[in-house]
Amino acid sequence: MGNRDKWRLCGGTFFTLISSARKPLLSKDENYKGNRSGLSEPETLLALARIVTPDIPKPMKTEEKTLRDGTLDFKSCVGWGSRFFRLGDKSAKKSFDDRIKNDYTDCLASMAAFTNRYLELHTSTRKDEYLVKALIEVLEADKEIDNDAEFYAKEDGSIITKEDILKAKKINFEALLLGIWHYVLLSLKDNKIGAETYEEWCPLPDEGTERPYTAEIGENSTRKVTIDYCDPMDAIEDEPDDEVFLDEEETTDTGAEQIDSDNQTGPVVQQIYNDHPTFFNFNVSGNNNKFYGHVDRIDDDD
Repeated sequence: MGNRDKWRLCGGTFFTLISSARKPLLSKDENYKGNRSGLSEPETLLALARIVTPDIPKPMKTEEKTLRDGTLDFKSCVGWGSRFFRLGDKSAKKSFDDRIKNDYTDCLASMAAFTNRYLELHTSTRKDEYLVKALIEVLEADKEIDNDAEFYAKEDGSIITKEDILKAKKINFEALLLGIWHYVLLSLKDNKIGAETYEEWCPLPDEGTERPYTAEIGENSTRKVTIDYCDPMDAIEDEPDDEVFLDEEETTDTGAEQIDSDNQTGPVVQQIYNDHPTFFNFNVSGNNNKFYGHVDRIDDDD
């Protein structure tokens, strides 16, 4: 289980656990044939970033290395990642905070669309169950987060404390992810606090450069918690057109000193962009509360 006393919850450790719960990547043979899943870590982080800032532009193919390096920067807790993701942008965070507090239904719909597209749900692998239990275990282990710390992690948009999350017998999957994502971006001033945790969970191998997640947090948990989900109805599964990466290769770490991209300079190329979002109806029920959300957004013409 590692040294739980040193586990820290931050953006990078949250993303590490999210990444481990993704749908399966394509084989090297499928990649060689030119097939794409759109589930690479940079694409996954970009989708998470768009929950914070929905109008992040479509990346250009020339920005592949920037996004790969930025993803590793964020995941390994070196910094907030490439400025393209805007996860360290104060204005973006403030806007996200306002939307969480005033338009929670829309934010929850975005997280539901993200989980439906990128994460492995309702299968025999139980990745979604392990993810919930892992997040709760890390939250419990992080003594720097007070028991009265507040999370927007209830499906009706209300606040729940860390102590109540740890005691909860029922958790809404998407609301928990949204609440923790909001917390690590808004309440933590530094993503670097999780660097030691990342080193433990993703040790540098003796050979090669890829640092896979090797921890088994949540998988052996005896915690009794029921998980409910947002219910997407009539969702149209459009293949996103954001896939600028040439293969499913994961972010790698050569062991060389990394550069904190928070301090990088240079313009971020912008262009008009429509994310081709899905039409997404959903309803949530639980804890004697029900609400129904409906998000209709129109794609531009191809």
